[in-house]
Amino acid sequence: MLSVQKLPAERQRNTSEGLAEIFKEGHTYAADVAKNARALIEATPAANTPDGPSLPEVDRATDSIASAIFHNFASWEQGLHGRLLTIDARQQASLDAVDLLHHRWFASGVGFLHHGAGVEYDGLRIIEQSLSEPEIKAAIETLALQPLVSALTAHIALYRQALGLAVDGTPGGADWHGALQLYAASVLVSYSKEPETQRVLMAPYAKQLTEHRADLRASRKKARASAKT
Repeated sequence: MLSVQKLPAERQRNTSEGLAEIFKEGHTYAADVAKNARALIEATPAANTPDGPSLPEVDRATDSIASAIFHNFASWEQGLHGRLLTIDARQQASLDAVDLLHHRWFASGVGFLHHGAGVEYDGLRIIEQSLSEPEIKAAIETLALQPLVSALTAHIALYRQALGLAVDGTPGGADWHGALQLYAASVLVSYSKEPETQRVLMAPYAKQLTEHRADLRASRKKARASAKT
């Protein structure tokens, strides 16, 4: 299925408002496109839905916590792998715990924290979903990581709320992103030879996605600058 980038609730509303303007202007579009546009507009989160902190704010705080956990692992590895003496059983257990969590949570490093919100959320969900596993629980206890892990899971919940998602990662309430996928697919199929019409019909979403990405970049740049001071 066509993949679309996730947007926070406020930008979902802005996208739908833009589409509503297009489809009330009297132009006649393909039946499937018009039908899917109406479904997308109807799936829009209510304006009075409490959004909580903005996605850039949540993103910045969540990145900080996840990075702290990652660097905690690096500190353990540096401290115990660079030893001159044989490590004892407790130290080995700590290294084993670090190796397990590092592999499960950050197998490819922390690069996912610097991608779009959807990619980052998918990486955070890998961490969250592993927390019920006995060996993961034991590793967290061995390293006394529970305070940081609790902080991270609380912020993953905020991330989910900002994206309008349910606990299982599917859209909460009306399936706005699913409706967007159907709408975008119908636009591409119905106007496969009319790129200008595609541009017009996808413009509200494209505008919000561009601004959303700019918000995230600015927020992350500000966070890096603050970290250096």
